[in-house]
Amino acid sequence: MTVTTPPVPDTTTDTAPGSGTLVWLGPEQVGQHPDNIRDAGRDIPALAASIKEVGVLVPLIVVPAHTAPGDWPAPITHVAVDGNGRQAAAVQVGVDLPCLIRENLDTAGESVTIMAVTGLARDGLTGALSRPTRCRPCSISACRRPRSAGPPA
Repeated sequence: MTVTTPPVPDTTTDTAPGSGTLVWLGPEQVGQHPDNIRDAGRDIPALAASIKEVGVLVPLIVVPAHTAPGDWPAPITHVAVDGNGRQAAAVQVGVDLPCLIRENLDTAGESVTIMAVTGLARDGLTGALSRPTRCRPCSISACRRPRSAGPPA
């Protein structure tokens, strides 16, 4: 099966609270968030094979690069808050990424909250949230429970 990259659509803006703008970005335009709370390198070959077969089905959540910590060289224009693994796999496959731009994540705590919420049910947490001494401020109560407590109710 051959996957073709969809054309870049006109930007669509949704004015609902917590929404963003959906755009298509090349994987080279999206940087890995320096405060990522998950292991973005796990299972990249399997994820790349899936993306090659069916494409990227779930948009990444990104912020403009100038709002994320660090210095971002060209061509990076956005930084992934959710979807670091999909970005890494898309680089291998060479497909564009659907991205939801969230311009309203003003603090590191807000970005980490989005990271935690989007992946908590999907998989476990890595060191940043499993060790409170390294944890960034987060308002998600499920993140503060002991790892052995099991999934949230």
